[in-house]
Amino acid sequence: MLQKTPLLLFAFGAFAQTPNFDGIVDEDEWQNAQRFSISQEIEPADNGPAQHATNVFVTHTETAIYMGFIDFCDMKSLRSSLRSRDNIGNDDNVAVGFDPYGDGRYMIVLGANPEGNQFDFKMLPNGGSFFDAVQGVEGSTAVENFYLSDDKTYALVKEEEIQNAFAHDIPKEAFDQSKPNIVPEPAAPLMYKLEITDENFGSVPKYYIECTEDRAIPIAVQRAMYEANVVKSYSLASSHTPNFSQPDKVAEILLDLD
Repeated sequence: MLQKTPLLLFAFGAFAQTPNFDGIVDEDEWQNAQRFSISQEIEPADNGPAQHATNVFVTHTETAIYMGFIDFCDMKSLRSSLRSRDNIGNDDNVAVGFDPYGDGRYMIVLGANPEGNQFDFKMLPNGGSFFDAVQGVEGSTAVENFYLSDDKTYALVKEEEIQNAFAHDIPKEAFDQSKPNIVPEPAAPLMYKLEITDENFGSVPKYYIECTEDRAIPIAVQRAMYEANVVKSYSLASSHTPNFSQPDKVAEILLDLD
């Protein structure tokens, strides 16, 4: 379940004491903080009533922002485990989006699961490019093995990592048969700055199939792209290419679209 609320920071007094990040949001430690209650969720319901209450505490010093969360959930159903960085999309987690320019066009998201494993990513805005979006993305086999041709006109992934990045759930024999169709991608579109508007692109109904085992686009990044921006989302335990690994399920989803 994902919940969200806009937080606006105001000037206020300093901490009575520095908070101790021990998993306990103590009233004395956070007595000078602003407090918010999140009453709506964006997953699985799109801006529907939240299933569990969540209280948020926010304060800052001249050099740091501090946030504490209390989520009144059923601990027996809590989903969380020790994972590598940026690979916690299937866990319960909290995340905060920062709009550094205050214009609604650019966002930096920081989050963590209950074990303290972290993730971060950037939201691709109008005026942003693919190259802008992948800067700093971790946990992506595709990004880690990405390179440009010598003349900078084509984008490629190291050949020995292509299947691992895009189709690790496909038998090697089947993947090898498809390799003649895998060609370098022109780099120019990846550098192009997007030009989109709410009136045009924003008015088109959108659906999203998330691939929870995708090694090209981490699941947390996928969800940041589509949450609150689609009519409906679907989920498949698939690599980056569900049309290759699970074509029947993809077909069922397409037939289900309104």
